[in-house]
Amino acid sequence: MRPERSARGRPRSERSRRAILDAAAKQLTERGYADITIEGLAAEAGVGKTTIYRWWSTKAAIYIDLYSELAAQIVPPPDTGSVERDLTVLVQGAFRLYRDTAAGVALAGIVAEAQSNATVSNIVRAQFVPSRRDVTLTILRRAAKRGEIPAHLDLDVVSELITGAVWFYVLVGDGALTARRATQLVRTIMGGIPTSPSSSEKRLEPTRKKTEQSKGRAVLRSHPVQ
Repeated sequence: MRPERSARGRPRSERSRRAILDAAAKQLTERGYADITIEGLAAEAGVGKTTIYRWWSTKAAIYIDLYSELAAQIVPPPDTGSVERDLTVLVQGAFRLYRDTAAGVALAGIVAEAQSNATVSNIVRAQFVPSRRDVTLTILRRAAKRGEIPAHLDLDVVSELITGAVWFYVLVGDGALTARRATQLVRTIMGGIPTSPSSSEKRLEPTRKKTEQSKGRAVLRSHPVQ
């Protein structure tokens, strides 16, 4: 009779997967995304290349999983009962994620590779971007259900505005990824672009003049000068 295998510890496959993701995070901070290879990751993790390809088809797919894992740990979807507060907590968490982990470097590498690799581009557009946008959409849908925002609002566009603004800061922005900046970003998006009263008056002035002139001509026609 064969002895039973010990149930202690994680299964070998899960240990290998964890080792690969840990190696991916380590090499990302040490070498940068562009210089990382599947062979190098396999050596760092102490596994064979076939083990890596068992879970991921490309290097980008590995880093998408790493990114999603880091995001889930640091930026769980908030539910405070207020859409503005939820979005603020979300963006503040995202800024902390990019500032304190390798997620920002991973994002930059994934987006850069997607520009020249059709396979990676398809993964990014079909899986990665929708998964990140859905986090924001969840908050917006709750707010619409509560009546905090108009039911007719295009939530996909709003979600893209928020996600796009955050990624701009990470990829090409020169501002600090601070909680204060995150709050300002959300308030600006929620408030829209206000129009000053003076500019409104200027836009209305030509219309007002035409109206007054038309009224004047009508008066003259009704009461001709004797």
